[in-house]
Amino acid sequence: RSVRQAIEAMKKGEVAGVFAPRSQIEAAMGSVVPEHYLMHDVLAPGLTQDSWNLGVAVSTQNRQLGYEIDDILTGLVRSGELAAMFERYGLSYQAPE
Repeated sequence: RSVRQAIEAMKKGEVAGVFAPRSQIEAAMGSVVPEHYLMHDVLAPGLTQDSWNLGVAVSTQNRQLGYEIDDILTGLVRSGELAAMFERYGLSYQAPE
């Protein structure tokens, strides 16, 4: 019924694997993932969302605010602070290309 329940079933040996978004698996596994658990990317076009873009919506009447938010997000990426936020929650971080 949930990724967390599926992970618990896998830990008990009740299921062989779990198919879910990586961030949800990582969150359910906790901060330490035992070496005997392998994670792989699985292509499932149309079935799952494999990544999410971070973005903001700002009224065209306040473009300056949009520019400021963009500068803040760029600063978080460049400083490594955004990656640190992901790490704090036990999630993988993939830097923008």
